[in-house]
Amino acid sequence: MIKDRRSFARTWIPSLLIAFIFLVLVNRSYGKDDSNSSPRNTGEFKDADSRVNNPTSSQDTAKPPNTNEAFAYYQKEYNAADVSRHAKNVDKLKRFLRCKTNATCAKSERTVLILGSSHFENALKGHTSGEHIWARSVMHSLDLLGYTYLLASDERESWALYQVVGSETKMVIMEDIAVERCWDGRVRGEGYECIATPARPFDMPVWKLFSFDFWAGGNHPLGSEWQLSPENYKATKPYTSTTYLGYSIENWCKKVPFVNQRQNRVYLLAKHAGYVKESVIDMSIVQTLSQEGVKFVMGGGEPNESIWPDVQNFGTLTQPQFHLELSKSKVLMGLRNPSTSPSPYDALCLGVAFVNPIISYNRENPLDESHWELQQPFLKYVGEPYVYNVHADNKTEVMDAIRRAMTAPQFDRKILAHMTTQAAKERLLRIVNTDWRAKARTVTDVFSEFGGDRVFII
Repeated sequence: MIKDRRSFARTWIPSLLIAFIFLVLVNRSYGKDDSNSSPRNTGEFKDADSRVNNPTSSQDTAKPPNTNEAFAYYQKEYNAADVSRHAKNVDKLKRFLRCKTNATCAKSERTVLILGSSHFENALKGHTSGEHIWARSVMHSLDLLGYTYLLASDERESWALYQVVGSETKMVIMEDIAVERCWDGRVRGEGYECIATPARPFDMPVWKLFSFDFWAGGNHPLGSEWQLSPENYKATKPYTSTTYLGYSIENWCKKVPFVNQRQNRVYLLAKHAGYVKESVIDMSIVQTLSQEGVKFVMGGGEPNESIWPDVQNFGTLTQPQFHLELSKSKVLMGLRNPSTSPSPYDALCLGVAFVNPIISYNRENPLDESHWELQQPFLKYVGEPYVYNVHADNKTEVMDAIRRAMTAPQFDRKILAHMTTQAAKERLLRIVNTDWRAKARTVTDVFSEFGGDRVFII
């Protein structure tokens, strides 16, 4: 018996001692403060962090972040960011928190959107790509509706703003990849997870996140209905269910004086030489029609830079300059790119016809419109004298269309019904007031598929 006891002591006591020391070390490591971690894990938001150290299964029993601490953190953390953006956000947050505290907010003021795509900020700086024109229109609609909106550069700043505003936030609109980073911080090795989970119930709810993507692709854990689009892609791409937000150019193009007497002039839709070199239209038509008195102009690159023989180049133009030169022309001619550009809508609003290249089609039946791929597919059915759809590889057809446009009576401003200021505002109002939480509950299968083994709060 004594021999067995001695054997037991020699065999098991050292093992138990090692196990005890291991447990002590593990326990200390979990309680250790990491000074290099993000603010969410360092205790800067003490109330918010209590839910991380002591995860709960219920959002109702977790403490929300302290608004004053969250606001102080945003002011400190992002004061080195774009000064203009930061100052505007701070000013709006102060007004919002003041009226909320005093119960003096108008209903529209308490409707808050966080615009977490750089396209919104850059639109205010004068950038004029399709995404910026779309973003500018969205902000104009928000102004008309009296909503409060805050600008953020990415999902990190969006998250920081959300901690201040919280449940008053109706939508957080971000780049597609930012949404991906937000729901899975491992994507591309950047960002961090910032979607509400049982452990972090006061992060951004996934159903309040929307992708701001100019095209019909994209990815969202709840599906493509949470992807906002500038065009009604469901009409041309049945496989997608993106939400049509759209935009309007009415407010800006109507500021340009209407020109009644114009030159026989064609404005080439080309921001740089590459578009001309990649043209699907035979550019020899320029020389042919120039001999008939038709002038060709464009704006891209350096002023007077020779892009093509007999084409006058104004160089890179600001949008007001572009509108002014375009308004003096009778035709805007597409070459292939940029695809789905807003410029043809500007042209129609300025009384300028658009020659819309058919890039590909059914060779056995060229008139079969169901197989047409056009530079601006959403003008396919507008018809002459506004839009001339031409088979790009048919030189004669292209030149005849330009000749018809040159001799057609001058038409007045043409703004499509769905692109008026009122239509854009009404769509945004409808989207903001949609019960997205209820919609999210109906797509839990997709949600699980994209979320993997992570659980998020609906």
